[in-house]
Amino acid sequence: MSNVFEYNRYKDDPFWMKSKYDGVSGEQRLPVQRRLRKGEVKFKKGDEILYYPKGKVILVGKKAEQAYRDFQAAASDEDFYMSQYEESKMKKTNEIKLTSPEYKKALNFMSGLHTSILKAKDKVIKFLKRKGFEEMADELANMTKGEFNNFVTRKVYEQKLRKQIRNILSEIVKK
Repeated sequence: MSNVFEYNRYKDDPFWMKSKYDGVSGEQRLPVQRRLRKGEVKFKKGDEILYYPKGKVILVGKKAEQAYRDFQAAASDEDFYMSQYEESKMKKTNEIKLTSPEYKKALNFMSGLHTSILKAKDKVIKFLKRKGFEEMADELANMTKGEFNNFVTRKVYEQKLRKQIRNILSEIVKK
């Protein structure tokens, strides 16, 4: 069975597996007799089971197939809506950044900072505020740690590299 649309996977997502031993479906923390009284189904070693790692729940048969279809639908919907949100957020920030001369000046300033300072988000924000780059400081304050690190890696180090290349080229031209 091939999925046309592949969603983001997480460690607690349910997955299909072959059972390693005989058992009874349901919450595995409950005793077997209680699971049987609740109407859960027995399965044999080697049967296909759907396993939910978070609650340690095992499902088999039609109930498992329906649960997996429901999960896939919810996961793909979540992935789609989150991608819409991220795209709209990126468009908004990119429009501000590309048109703002303050953004370019702030990037230029940040590229002059030492790399040890660039690793600490709060220090960078303080430096930006001291130099009058309030808009850029607010933008960085709203970023998560991962987004900030990506921003520094992609934008600031790129600007540092450009400066170094310009310096090397100007030295070559002078000679």
